[in-house]
Amino acid sequence: MNRLENEKIRIVVKERGAELTSIFHKGLQKEYLWQADPTYWGKHAPVLFPVIGALRDEEFIHEGKVFNLSNHGFARDLDFLLIEMGADYLEYELEATEATKKRYPFDFSLRIRYTLDEESVHTDYFVKNKGGEEMFYSLGAHPAFNWPLEPEEDFSDYHLRFSRQENLDRLLINQETGLRNLKRRNVMEGSQILDLDHALFQDDALIFEGVESEWIRFESQKSDRFIQVSLTGFTHLGIWTKPNHAPFLCIEPWLGLCDRQDTTKNIDQKEGIRMVGAGEANQVRLTIAIG
Repeated sequence: MNRLENEKIRIVVKERGAELTSIFHKGLQKEYLWQADPTYWGKHAPVLFPVIGALRDEEFIHEGKVFNLSNHGFARDLDFLLIEMGADYLEYELEATEATKKRYPFDFSLRIRYTLDEESVHTDYFVKNKGGEEMFYSLGAHPAFNWPLEPEEDFSDYHLRFSRQENLDRLLINQETGLRNLKRRNVMEGSQILDLDHALFQDDALIFEGVESEWIRFESQKSDRFIQVSLTGFTHLGIWTKPNHAPFLCIEPWLGLCDRQDTTKNIDQKEGIRMVGAGEANQVRLTIAIG
């Protein structure tokens, strides 16, 4: 575990998965990140790479060969190396090994840098292709936040505020397979506010594409408590909790999404897949602000 703090906040990151495990507001003496109670869900903020969600039959095809990957890929389950640290940042790296190439044939480097800025945490993701051919990947953040943030508040005291008015349909999932079933259901029509209720998640996560907002804010209607998550640079958004009144909410900006049930399994044809050229790197930044 490694700690990083400034005058206002403190974070903790562990080497397994380079996973953020705490965002603590020092002035308010309040923990904002879900503390992985296994009664509900035993993770804090896993990194999703090199796939997001489910693959059909847990496999994909590249150049005629079949490779097996379980949900959300392997990065969350592997130890990253702390390669650099300073007064306000920590940087971790995961590189391809012979073991990863059996499941994902590309020679990659995934670096994750956490930087503190007042009451915000910036997370920069760098995906580098160290091989000599095009590389295909997905990348996602999966932070879970305490819901509610104050002990006297209730679930219903919170909603999600988008920075712009949105017209959004959720992409529906077959709960048995985890694959998208080609159906959609309207959730927001010309509104900035999405009211929260655990019934929203009876059919699994809310998955959105085409979100135009620069950020989404999880905020209390009773107090001043909020968590703001940036969306710029990401192509999809997942919102998730378990429908059994689990006391957390995940806000998940993604580059990519789970398979459709009619997928060809060819990774270069996968909907939402990202490509990085030989010797090149892609970068995206996630910012979480608390108050």
